[in-house]
Amino acid sequence: MRWMTWRATFAGPSLKAFTEKTLNKPMCDAATKKGCAANELKFIEKHEAKTAAEITAVLDEKAEELKAGAARLTHCYIFVRLIFRV
Repeated sequence: MRWMTWRATFAGPSLKAFTEKTLNKPMCDAATKKGCAANELKFIEKHEAKTAAEITAVLDEKAEELKAGAARLTHCYIFVRLIFRV
């Protein structure tokens, strides 16, 4: 019964309000630079003169870095679990 009460509370209007407040924001427009965060503006300014192919290569490189970082974190997690038996 406790689960049902929590579930009804969690899925209520507060969740809707949170998602609208958090996720319903204007997206970054690279052409006008409206709605962009500081890091997005920095990326746009750094790569303005590049062609679409060059920017695609940069984004692919960043994606590979993120994948490598995730794999590294997974290996660290497994290592800690083996050493400390947690």
